[in-house]
Amino acid sequence: MTSMNRPFESEEFERLLAAKLGLPHQGFVLSRERLRDLVRPVNGGGVITLVAGPGYGKTAFVVDLLSSAKIRTLYFAVDEDDCNPVRFLRFLMAGVGMELSETPCPRPAGWPDSGSWSSTLELAADLVRHMSADKVEPMLIAVDDLHLIGSSSEAIRALELVARSLPPGWSLLLSSRRRVPIRVSRVELGGRLVRLQGRDLRLSTREVMAWVRQDWRIELSPAEYRRLRKSTEGWATALVLLKHHLLSHEADLSREDLVECISRDGELRAYLEEHWFSDMEPEEADVILAGGLLPRVVLPRDEDFLSKRPGFAKSVLEEYVARGSLVSRTGKSTYNLHGLLRGYAEEEANEGRSPKTLMQAADHLCSHGVMSHAARLYLKAEEWDAAAVPLRELSFASLDIPSNLFE
Repeated sequence: MTSMNRPFESEEFERLLAAKLGLPHQGFVLSRERLRDLVRPVNGGGVITLVAGPGYGKTAFVVDLLSSAKIRTLYFAVDEDDCNPVRFLRFLMAGVGMELSETPCPRPAGWPDSGSWSSTLELAADLVRHMSADKVEPMLIAVDDLHLIGSSSEAIRALELVARSLPPGWSLLLSSRRRVPIRVSRVELGGRLVRLQGRDLRLSTREVMAWVRQDWRIELSPAEYRRLRKSTEGWATALVLLKHHLLSHEADLSREDLVECISRDGELRAYLEEHWFSDMEPEEADVILAGGLLPRVVLPRDEDFLSKRPGFAKSVLEEYVARGSLVSRTGKSTYNLHGLLRGYAEEEANEGRSPKTLMQAADHLCSHGVMSHAARLYLKAEEWDAAAVPLRELSFASLDIPSNLFE
């Protein structure tokens, strides 16, 4: 891939190409044999979709998988400019080694169609023909951050054509924070399709143990490894930020601090703001922040508290359950939000940056008989008189005395 072979390419294009196709440096990467086992069905060719929210280790697993692959690999980092389908496809073509001498010199802002390249599907078809040639060795192609071009139907259609037309031995991994909009099924791909979600990427207790031993050089007891896994709920970024927290203090922490300090880490709050809530529409964020004030979300009981739009709260929660992204479903209409989210939501409400206040959430819970959590929120808001009501109910209940006995 030299300028001698492609004299039409500018020096700027070469820099762009190196940046987009270079395997990213991830620091410590845990080798995850469990996940590799899940994708073994497509080792001989097929499609892998990897959908999870930020912080679950999608890119780290892509790096792990590509680094251990026994065939040629290509990593392709998508950015917003790749909504231009021609730009997107030409980068992909360059990555697989196609000669683009018939193509006009590309422009950094996106390359407009011209001449025989005017059809996006024609470009995609040429790419598939190149991949199918006898002299071309199969590759594992990883397209990372696909959600950044989800609005480009042309680019998605072209990628869909490539996915459906993969030659034998070729594999395509599509990583995204949102559902991959590629319409392919396991049947039409002959079973060569594996779908991984956030719940698959959550670190197991065994993986947390390997992480702490290999990266931190710390030994914990089996019970403490389980506690650490429970407190992070398998969220890889929580472990990364926890390490930074430990190093910044330059002092040994107790095992209890090691497990519990995640919820106190300001870096984690900043991460949630920058990488998690920034991806949401304001109305979606309001649902999550309101839900974070409750011990668990129960529908339809909490629907009006979360949103005034019928059915909207459920659709938002189900979307994040599908991504495996800090929201889990524990019953038909019952949802748990990650403890890190709940702590963040309470701070936002207490500091007046959330549409719902601690008082509103406590009043709502009181009206539905959820006295313990209501009392906690009243006390956190320093509403002592209001807290007396649920606390009295709880004290009488513990003694099995009717609360109206002395009225």
